[in-house]
Amino acid sequence: MRAFPFIALPIASLLLSACARHDATEVPDAELGGADTQQVQRMIFPGPDVPPPRDLGVSSLTQVSDPHTLEAFLKAGLARAYSEHPPFMIMRTMGMAETATMDSAAVPAPVSETNTIEQGVDEADRVKYLNNHLYILNEPRVFYPWRMAEEDWRAAREITPASIQTFTVRPDATHEPRGSYSLHPDLVWVNGFYAYEDSLLAVGGRRMPYHGWNEPLFWQNGKVAVEAIDVRQPDRIQPGWTLTIDGDLVDSRRVDNYMVLVSRFSPALKGLTHTWNDDEAKARNAEILTQATIHDLLPSMTFNGQSIAPAAMAQGCYLPLEGEWTEAGYHTLTQITLIDLNNPEQFTTECAATPINGIYQNREALYLLDSPDWNSQRSQLHRFDLTTARPTYFDSYDYEGALGWNNPEFRIREHNHVLTMVTTEYVNDDWWHRLINVAVEPDGFRELAVLPNDREPERIGKPRENVQGVRLTDDRAFIVTFERTDPLYVIDITQPDAPYMTDAYEETGFSDYLHRVTDDILVGIGFQADLEGVQTALKVSLYDASVAGDLRSVYDDEWGGRGSFAPVLHNHHALTGLAWPNEPRYRMAFPVLLAENWQERQAGVLLYDITTAPAPTWDAQWVPIKARAGDDWTTVQDARAFFYGDAVHLVWGQELISFPWQNPSAQRRTTW
Repeated sequence: MRAFPFIALPIASLLLSACARHDATEVPDAELGGADTQQVQRMIFPGPDVPPPRDLGVSSLTQVSDPHTLEAFLKAGLARAYSEHPPFMIMRTMGMAETATMDSAAVPAPVSETNTIEQGVDEADRVKYLNNHLYILNEPRVFYPWRMAEEDWRAAREITPASIQTFTVRPDATHEPRGSYSLHPDLVWVNGFYAYEDSLLAVGGRRMPYHGWNEPLFWQNGKVAVEAIDVRQPDRIQPGWTLTIDGDLVDSRRVDNYMVLVSRFSPALKGLTHTWNDDEAKARNAEILTQATIHDLLPSMTFNGQSIAPAAMAQGCYLPLEGEWTEAGYHTLTQITLIDLNNPEQFTTECAATPINGIYQNREALYLLDSPDWNSQRSQLHRFDLTTARPTYFDSYDYEGALGWNNPEFRIREHNHVLTMVTTEYVNDDWWHRLINVAVEPDGFRELAVLPNDREPERIGKPRENVQGVRLTDDRAFIVTFERTDPLYVIDITQPDAPYMTDAYEETGFSDYLHRVTDDILVGIGFQADLEGVQTALKVSLYDASVAGDLRSVYDDEWGGRGSFAPVLHNHHALTGLAWPNEPRYRMAFPVLLAENWQERQAGVLLYDITTAPAPTWDAQWVPIKARAGDDWTTVQDARAFFYGDAVHLVWGQELISFPWQNPSAQRRTTW
């Protein structure tokens, strides 16, 4: 552990009242000293120039009753999309739940689950456990262009199809291979799969959705697929049902026996071309659009190969029919499909013709999220109720800024009918960050509070610091900002209409990912940095937030040097956590690449055994897997650890490595 002491303000300043905070002044950057302890530092920046939130109104959605309205709306959007240069918009997929539990009736030892954001909401991942078996996704090796027509895609040169590899795993750190199963041919790119009762549910499509979220051609000629697989006999896996939808997958979630799919679709009308400065081409496009019918503009669906008519969608699609939307239209449909896994043939679907670039979901609601372009810095969200028989539109909310580009899935959460967001806006060559609380009431959204405000004026982050990591819990918001050093802010949100900052702890470096261990214990994973902000090593920190106003880092570890990397910094599935039942213990593992000045990379996994009471402590282990790893980024990013009691089962490329926690060198390896 390396400690970085800072000059601390008097303890009275840690407990400033709301009135006192009006008169707070900026505290200069601290210098490194020679003491061996870190102290809490209350960094207060009043930020009088922070732009106040503007009242944008709400671009609410209206359910159409006439299919001709939807037809005209889509045609207007297509005409505009093909005649204007599409603005660049980036997509970041929002995430879900974080839980690790023990099923005492099924297994004799505790087991870990997929690391998620929202408790009780499962996420698709490449490794799942079910009934003493570990199921591992094998990605296909296939060559295909990003955009292609149906006939071209069918002729793509596929080398190896996607498949699922099966192993029996045991708490004594042994395992046994059981075979593999090839997935549906439409699952060229697999987002991941779920485990439910005696089935696996693979979710994906023909391509990975990374680019061109506002480009109409991107959402054409795609296919979303869900394949259910019967694994009651792991040695003889049998196919179940298959659902396909025209378009591309945005994301999916599972709550109990219900799966939610969010997909996007743009009509592909033959002959449409970009016509930015070509009047003749515009006339040809207008003729093609005039001849098109509503059925040409809607996605098709199949269940077990049987076509399902999309006519109901035309009667029930939601459109933003206010302001500029009325004339402009929109060219892409977002489709919400709700599947009862106990009765999958009776799935329901809703659609919204509105821009989105991500989702958030808890057990009760789905949010469609639209981030701003570079000019307007305006965002909106649309909430759909999932407690009814089919997804039901609730309300929309507009706000300044965006959820940011770094792990935005952690910046939004609904709890006890209060929506909390941490937003960022780039104004006047500076980053402005806000915490927004919005009440979810029976008749719609109602804004409760925005921080900073007149009563709580201190800004979130020092000048020119961007948000690096966020973790929202039931009663607090933890926010990391960084330019040269790392303030970790804690905001009390127990009273949603009066949030206030309780802590601002500063140290060198920053955390990109904040992992909740208990209500008061947090792990930060990021980078150490010098006083100029240059990253020098991976950094793992253990924070104790049990006393308001006295947040502190109790341990800091540094690993490797410049060029070191941990996939969990951008994909929380890469971390495995397990709260030990009936003991104050939490175990954690995540893969890393360690380097020195970008050279001599070594790949392995970090293991942390955390004692949570009476005071937080930890023990760390470095388990090397591959020396001189070179640029083996993909293998490390796809690596997953699974805990079965004291056993660690590590998926590393096409190899399963099992070892006891107490003796990582006693490894059993199987390659397939």
